[in-house]
Amino acid sequence: EINNQLLVNNAEEFSFIEKLNKDKYKINQGNWNISKPVILDGDLQISAGANLTFNSEAYIIIKGSLSALGEKLNPINLKAKSNAWKGIYVLNAKKKSSLKNINISNIASLQDGLLSLSGGITFYKSDVDFESVTIENVIAEDAINIVESTFSLNSVIIDGTSSDGLDSDFSKGTIVKSKFSNIGGDALDFSGSNAVITNSSAINVKDKAVSVGEKSFIDINNIKFYKIGIGVASKDGSIVE
Repeated sequence: EINNQLLVNNAEEFSFIEKLNKDKYKINQGNWNISKPVILDGDLQISAGANLTFNSEAYIIIKGSLSALGEKLNPINLKAKSNAWKGIYVLNAKKKSSLKNINISNIASLQDGLLSLSGGITFYKSDVDFESVTIENVIAEDAINIVESTFSLNSVIIDGTSSDGLDSDFSKGTIVKSKFSNIGGDALDFSGSNAVITNSSAINVKDKAVSVGEKSFIDINNIKFYKIGIGVASKDGSIVE
């Protein structure tokens, strides 16, 4: 039997997921253990002070937008029960997603049944803003993979990845005041994308700090690189300033 997780909606199997209306769900403040995949048809809100602990087979798929707005003194925490959990997949959202004051740790790429994603956190055809988000210890091809979406990263920290930090595929975005450290591949990888990067840093990066390919247009201002393989690589008819 081949399971296609995108055909599932299992919100009612979790006592801590509140159904607000037919396509809107909410996870309230509190400590919640998640032992299996959460798959939702609709938008999800995660409240400040929600602490979600996932077992190794668990992940979240949201067929809609994600609004996870933590507060500086009351953040949202998403972490693994032991080694790693399988991350977040947001797809085909009609509204922009927003993640703020969140700590996400120990994620692996989402592999389950027909689903095989390269990112620990993936946004597909779903616009998103990240602000004051920390992502640590990622075992995936990309910590964040943004595909055919617009995005912004503001004060984002990605620390400790087996491969790439951010991978932008055919997307448009801005990266400001962000830090990419202890990266096993490229810190920032662009394909067919337009992006502006300012006031950010890449530290201890094995491969490229900024890899630009497939006719991307990238504008880089006021960046610090330290202990990296290659600073900027531009290929496939891309333009970098």
